[in-house]
Amino acid sequence: MQRLLAPASWDEAWVRARVRGYVVTSFGSGGVLIVDETGDAKSGGHTVEVARQYSGTLGRIDNCQVSVHLAYATEQGARALLDFRLYLPRQWAEDPERRERAGVPAEVAFASKPKLASQMIEDALDAGVRAGWAAGDEVYGNDPAFRAGLRERGLGYVWAMYWRSAATPALPARTIRTRR
Repeated sequence: MQRLLAPASWDEAWVRARVRGYVVTSFGSGGVLIVDETGDAKSGGHTVEVARQYSGTLGRIDNCQVSVHLAYATEQGARALLDFRLYLPRQWAEDPERRERAGVPAEVAFASKPKLASQMIEDALDAGVRAGWAAGDEVYGNDPAFRAGLRERGLGYVWAMYWRSAATPALPARTIRTRR
């Protein structure tokens, strides 16, 4: 296991494609694509993509590395992680020396978390994953371009959203937004 996690060389895209292929042939259609992120606390600032940023896992702004995940789940209880993308904070994207020291490829640019999620959903649908709808929290639900992209693909969704009312501008209210 240590060899696989450290010095072994393997093709991540090939592994993700194989998992997606398994999901397409084994899980059936009509499941849900679930988008979420996780933050892993890190010390220092040399690990790729580590920055002071909000982490729901930690429940605060801290030094961490954040990744966006895409999972697929069916009503029958089958579930699989289909994809993930590391989130490159803007301060990393705009610092060529830091990127070079950490080995971040030049073609990797800043992308918002909803943009990363959109790319993963597109990849899954293009690979034949037969989802009936998508779900996630307000990070994604509050992005109109992200929601529009799902509508263009004919994918229903349920997203949590925050908004501020004129009566209580300091208190966010939570709702669920759905579209079929």
